[in-house]
Amino acid sequence: MKNIVRSRRLTGGWLALLGGMLVLAATSSAHAWPPRSPPGPQLPPGPQLPPAPARPSLLPPPPLVPALPPPPPVSCTSNCDVQAQGRAVIFLNNTVKFGDDKYRLLYKFFEDSGSAVVRGELAAHYREIVELSGANATTSALVSGLRRLQADPSVLAIDLIISLHGSPGTLWFENGERDVASLGGEIEKDRKRECAQNGATNRDCEVARRRKLRVVYSAACYGRSHNAAWHQAGFALAAGALGVHTDSAASFPTFLSSWRSGYSFRESVDRANQADGGRKYDAWARSQWPEADSRRVWLSTPGYNHNTTTPLTDGNVRIWTRTAQP
Repeated sequence: MKNIVRSRRLTGGWLALLGGMLVLAATSSAHAWPPRSPPGPQLPPGPQLPPAPARPSLLPPPPLVPALPPPPPVSCTSNCDVQAQGRAVIFLNNTVKFGDDKYRLLYKFFEDSGSAVVRGELAAHYREIVELSGANATTSALVSGLRRLQADPSVLAIDLIISLHGSPGTLWFENGERDVASLGGEIEKDRKRECAQNGATNRDCEVARRRKLRVVYSAACYGRSHNAAWHQAGFALAAGALGVHTDSAASFPTFLSSWRSGYSFRESVDRANQADGGRKYDAWARSQWPEADSRRVWLSTPGYNHNTTTPLTDGNVRIWTRTAQP
């Protein structure tokens, strides 16, 4: 059952890069057993060698679809509420632990390259990048990381980027599969507990901390099925894929470069979807994963406002925006 489950969630947003490994495998020479010399007339026949192993069925070479080039930067001219020193981002990064064992080295490459892309794109735009990778990518580390940042008065906006394996309604952390709805509830309860005074809820504390939680961008499979749970946790906007996520090689850098360049969350997600507009990665992977559908759908939290006046239903949150409840 474990192998079946792994095959269903093979990608954590990086399936497209798997093609490189498959191409190398496909072009390598087949295993050839040593030739057998005919037995001499006085010798018994040699031992029967086992047949050569069957070669696994391989995907064809993947398409080569690059990320969109970084767009021209947009400057903030008004309502510049959150400067770089007031921003923090948590990056959940674990694809090795529950990836297929055959591709363990490849998934390690995914983790390392994902870290490099996030830091390369965002380091100059956030005061702190909290990377929870490998053994540190646990649910408890996420909850405690959010708790610390929400309690820090110098942090005004907290974003979350996810590169984990996903299934419908669940994510796979280092400590195992977790229902995202229950995780969102845990984050909400943790905030209430931290804000409680003398056994009573401090509503002002809850509102102040919740308003710091801003956007979630997920490169996990089935990320759309997790969006509502991130809203329950307190995030204003969340985006994730409809099905198996295959196009991160094109979409992940495109989103990050658009977001840090001052484009709205909606515009940045749209550009991520446009990076592989022909859906070539999904078509390539669909022979093995019929549910491949990397199109990202975003969802906003009802009742939240952008700059306290404009509804978030248009996704008009930018890297300098502070969200607030009316």
